[in-house]
Amino acid sequence: SYAQVFDRGYITYDAKGRPHRMIGAVADMTTRRRLEEQLVRSQKMEVLGQLSSGLAHDFNNLLTIIQCNAYLVGENADEVVGAYVKDILHATERATSLTRQLLLLGRKQRLRETTVDLNRFVEDMMQILHRTLTAKISVKAAIDETLPAIRADASMLEQVLLNLVLNARDAMEGAGTITISTSQVVVESAVVRHGFVAEPGLYACLSVQDTGTGISSEALPQIFEAFYTTKEIGRGTGLGLSTVYHIVKQHRGWLDVSSMLGAGTTFVIALPATEGARADEAPTFASNDMPSGTETLLLIEDEPLLRDRLGRVLRNYGYNVIECESGPGALEAWREHAARIDLVLSDIVMPGGLDGRQVVQLLRRDRPELCVIYSSGFSPEHAGHGEQLVDGVNFLEKPYAPSTLLQLIRQQLDRRPR
Repeated sequence: SYAQVFDRGYITYDAKGRPHRMIGAVADMTTRRRLEEQLVRSQKMEVLGQLSSGLAHDFNNLLTIIQCNAYLVGENADEVVGAYVKDILHATERATSLTRQLLLLGRKQRLRETTVDLNRFVEDMMQILHRTLTAKISVKAAIDETLPAIRADASMLEQVLLNLVLNARDAMEGAGTITISTSQVVVESAVVRHGFVAEPGLYACLSVQDTGTGISSEALPQIFEAFYTTKEIGRGTGLGLSTVYHIVKQHRGWLDVSSMLGAGTTFVIALPATEGARADEAPTFASNDMPSGTETLLLIEDEPLLRDRLGRVLRNYGYNVIECESGPGALEAWREHAARIDLVLSDIVMPGGLDGRQVVQLLRRDRPELCVIYSSGFSPEHAGHGEQLVDGVNFLEKPYAPSTLLQLIRQQLDRRPR
């Protein structure tokens, strides 16, 4: 191993001017240099967190607008148009995961865990991967049929696999074989490696192996650092493997990597298994299955296009909608229509000197039992202080599907005391 040192010395002379002795000191700077590098990385992550937080609100508003438009088009679409609508919705889900990827790196994003069948996940992803890769790259799957389920955020898991596969594609320079496999391992003692600390127990493993150029031993210790890349300018951001690292760590798992120059690389992701649990089924709703109503809703949203599209969706399902673009506007509407407003749907971050929570506090002085659903481009933990926000109960994180909004509105209204 090597150490970084700082030395300084000087020569003393005797009475005749001849060199007599050398006096000096050598200091080991290895720990100091490592701490300085950690500080620089931490500062980079802080900048990324601030940048991603600033982008998230506006970007997630745009994605919600796209989802609303797609939903409105898809309500009466034929089979051909319906297929395009599904592609649009899937693209918004992918875009959402990219936003959450940035927020995760900036420590601004939480997990949305469900019970996931890793084998079925791989089978579903194979279709996407075949469309993503060229014909010269072969993708194979090797499945462990007895694999236990895991608790994971499926969209982040998708990002992990995509990042690893795209990394493998670039390493193979246009041709080769990628093998995606699942397996399971029992860990007898805590795993401490690459900065991970994982508890003993049963783990489900996802492996991505390629036949590419491999990673040098000098580069291997740095590949999970944010902004580190060995790719040429314009081909890599240095965020792909860093994202993988943080997602796995947040899932309480661990990962390992082995590589040999000229022989390829294998990444192994291990996530805690959930024995006996069955994978959650993704809810699907036809447009005519959506709950409707005749109540009056106060919609507070400063983004004009999003406010218009949400209003259209809600009116399509029978609701009366009063639209406001700011907190002061909402208070004025309340003074005029308070007696007939049944529920408030409010963005949290708004101009005009009053945010969504402050507006609701004022409205509840008149009616403490008022039904409220908040929404924001930030997760509940980072949407500010005040009333406790619970996703799927009194809060929706943007972007959200109109079907999710309709379901939550109906649940809130039906829980009102009679």
